[in-house]
Amino acid sequence: MTMVRSTSADSACAPIKKGLVLGVYRGCNPGEVRMSDEAQKFDLSVSGHAKDFLLTSNIARQGAVVAHNLHPEFFAVAFADIGPLDAEYNKLENLEECLEWTRTGAGIGARALQAYGVDEIYVENMSNDLAAAEGAVLGAWDFEGYKVAEQRTKSQVMPYQVKNPELWKNGTITGEAQNLARHISHLPPNIGTPDGISDYARDVLCKCGINVTIRDVEWIEEKKLNSLLAVAMGSRRTPMMLELSYCGGLPDEKPAVLIGDGCTFDSWGLCLRNNPHVDWGMYCKSGAASVIGTMKAIAQLSLPLNVNALVPLYENKPGAMAMKPGSVIKTYDGSTTEVHRTNVASRLVLSDMVGYSTTLTPNMIINVSALSIDTHKYIDGGAIFGFTMDDVLYNELESASASTGDRVIRGPLWNFYKAKTLWPSLADTRASPNQFIGDSMSAAMYLERYKPKGSAMITLDIGGSSFLRSPKPEHYLRPERMTGSPVRTIVQFLKQTACPNDKRPSC
Repeated sequence: MTMVRSTSADSACAPIKKGLVLGVYRGCNPGEVRMSDEAQKFDLSVSGHAKDFLLTSNIARQGAVVAHNLHPEFFAVAFADIGPLDAEYNKLENLEECLEWTRTGAGIGARALQAYGVDEIYVENMSNDLAAAEGAVLGAWDFEGYKVAEQRTKSQVMPYQVKNPELWKNGTITGEAQNLARHISHLPPNIGTPDGISDYARDVLCKCGINVTIRDVEWIEEKKLNSLLAVAMGSRRTPMMLELSYCGGLPDEKPAVLIGDGCTFDSWGLCLRNNPHVDWGMYCKSGAASVIGTMKAIAQLSLPLNVNALVPLYENKPGAMAMKPGSVIKTYDGSTTEVHRTNVASRLVLSDMVGYSTTLTPNMIINVSALSIDTHKYIDGGAIFGFTMDDVLYNELESASASTGDRVIRGPLWNFYKAKTLWPSLADTRASPNQFIGDSMSAAMYLERYKPKGSAMITLDIGGSSFLRSPKPEHYLRPERMTGSPVRTIVQFLKQTACPNDKRPSC
């Protein structure tokens, strides 16, 4: 559900504006289009006026076009480009293109109607009910902000003549879960504090049947999570940790453990000199946000498996007690690590979380974090770097990401990068590689040291995918906003793990 500007001060008394999003396929020839089944039915109901409009709309060069006065029930109708009719899985792109075209068309169509202050946005199923619901819910979202003087009205996404209501419902659940992650990621640093996010997550997740335990700094000290304590020393706000649990499987079944880094503000500690965008420090909680959103979706979908989540919440600031470059820390497993740069807080904190996860006897661990600036610079919003030693785990996650469009590519975990975590150092290991080269790979290799025996683990570096910068190509996610990545990919992966015989999303 999204907030958009109202067109008048007395909008509370105005009649409800309804809008409709219909899909249009690309034809075989340039400029040729073909209406979806529901669009064709709608065209019959308006005596062919929809087809006449499309012939002059130049939709082949636009993502969506909007028509008025076509139908007495709808204030506006958006016709959205949903790609070729024969779109399918593209191996080169690792993408179910039919699903992604549907999401994009539904999202862009919903946003086009929002520009006209539409209250209720009805969306047809296009090529797939699940993808249409996800795209519309994600496309209609925007961060509400804190402008108290602005009149706003709610814009609600609703189904229109969908073929499979259950799939639509599931798509709405996963879309809203990702929007929850986007909302938390956007919380300003004076509001999205460790205690602020803890309280917010408790209020949201407890309603869904998830057990939420908020751990304070005394508990963190008792458990000897020294890396988390060392990173948080520079802030007057004490660190906290969320322990979340969902029990959908058998009581003795080993859980999947999700770990989401929650640095609510990262100014790089004492290493401020080369930080050109200190204001971006508020977005380093995107890993925590995505794990919170994922847990909400898992519970609402009633997935038949056990899932635990560890969400450390802290600040990395240059206070009087801040960790100093060159410090040596005793980590959770009793070994030591040397910290040459204090802007590598995420991997330090995650090492504690991975070590502590041993107490939960996990069958698999998924780390989610803006782990390194590498993915921000080189991959941008196109993909997620996934690091794992387990081929089966990666193949399943890659398959899930092809269905969701939030794609994962495999990063190398080679001894070449392991060596960078060992030399030169005064301690057992070093948190940042020598000369800061191959940082993302070295960070993932650093975390492998703390992995519990017998557990598979994958580390997802979302430094690039967590924020969408460019408005082109047009997308169901808003440019210049946080994406909530990779909520839907993790949910789909866990669904495939719990229900391997279920049919995967396709057109």
